[in-house]
Amino acid sequence: MRLTPDRPQEMWRIVGATVTEWMSSALVALRRVAPRLDAMNVFPVADGDTGRNMLGTLQAAVDALAAAETYDLESVWERLAYGALMGARGNSGVILSQLLAGFAEVAEGRTWWEAEDLGRAFRRAAERARRSVPEPVEGTILTIADAMAGGASSAKDVLHCLKTALEAGRAALSNTSNALPVLQEARVVDAGALGYLSMVQGWLDAALGLSAPPANELEGAGRRESPGRHAAQSPTNFYDVEALLYRFRAPDPESRLQASLSALGDSLVLASGPGLLKVHVHTSRPVQLVEALVAVGDIQHMEWWDMRQQVAEREERRLVIVVPEPWGVVFERWSRVLSPEDAEDRDNTLWLAPSRPLERALAVPSLGLLGQLALEYDASVPWEENREQLYRLMQRMRCWVVTRVADGWTIEGGAELLATREEVAAAIRQEMAEAGVVTVYLSHLAAREEASYWQDAFSAELVQLPASRPWMEVVWQP
Repeated sequence: MRLTPDRPQEMWRIVGATVTEWMSSALVALRRVAPRLDAMNVFPVADGDTGRNMLGTLQAAVDALAAAETYDLESVWERLAYGALMGARGNSGVILSQLLAGFAEVAEGRTWWEAEDLGRAFRRAAERARRSVPEPVEGTILTIADAMAGGASSAKDVLHCLKTALEAGRAALSNTSNALPVLQEARVVDAGALGYLSMVQGWLDAALGLSAPPANELEGAGRRESPGRHAAQSPTNFYDVEALLYRFRAPDPESRLQASLSALGDSLVLASGPGLLKVHVHTSRPVQLVEALVAVGDIQHMEWWDMRQQVAEREERRLVIVVPEPWGVVFERWSRVLSPEDAEDRDNTLWLAPSRPLERALAVPSLGLLGQLALEYDASVPWEENREQLYRLMQRMRCWVVTRVADGWTIEGGAELLATREEVAAAIRQEMAEAGVVTVYLSHLAAREEASYWQDAFSAELVQLPASRPWMEVVWQP
């Protein structure tokens, strides 16, 4: 059931078809933030694949619905959980599969859910995900799952359940960087946590009937917590391993493996399914790992990735920003910053107002546009593709450069002097399309009261500039 503006904004019951629709919307929501999740990914290893892993896992879950013989609530969740387990990728993907398995447990024997059932499902999902990690770490997706379960526990109806779960999750998300020093150093939130929130945001979008939802608060959260410096050093346990076990030769294989694999590596996740056990672990002792696995069961499938190579490739693709002083401090949190005198015309580079033609780097005319394009850079794709996508986006974006003068303000390109802030805001809003993300880049010399005014006037994100000129740039991004 989708809600439309002419229907009451309530939902009392969901069935299997509802969940199918929700999961399709979740794919859209997660796909939108996946590149940002990859860029933010610094824990447990800065290998830059959290977004791709979670998206691949969720895609496998949705694909599994094609094999469902019926679409009742229990069958839909059963197929989703099985598909996610079989297709789970990476630490975040395997944990996501267990979150979905927790929802599936609450769907057993049920034809529909009401708000209370959905709230219990959020709780069961959080509990099952936490059980799958022998050494849970706070400030991660596990923390956000607990918070969302708490938020969903006293919902009045299904919509209220989703909204309160998301509100609690968003509040907890901002604290993940305080819980984990590596996140605090990189000035990011946990990528897996944001991925789970984005999936549930997709559920709410579908429930509200938003087939093409606008940028939401979670995407804004990703922008505020811009991708930061990541730990580029090679991990000690450098093999990222996933193995699917079956035909168990020992009772309680999870306990056996928890004891043996904890001594062989880290980032251990044990995800169980019907007659199956998926193992995710980081290790540098592959021979002993295989011995420990076959001691409890047969290996149906196994994959290895060398994270040393992944980390090295990510560092090579790291974005370079070329700006004169003192603008570098605006960008150094999430990119390598060079002055024009030290920079080369090379790949993976955004260059502010270059004084010469560029062949490889992308020339950007204004500081505000540069800030927005830096957030959209996707280190997982080749530079030629990035350059083309960023150039197209730059052509669609609008930027208003505002100068403060003695008697008011002027907007670049306009001869009229505007005496009040209200006139400035009205002039810009008149030219601004309704749907999009607005960011205000404002001089650090502006008073807090003025900064609050501009932020509220445009419902915008706010970035401080370390100089007085330009006084302000207002960027609208479709």
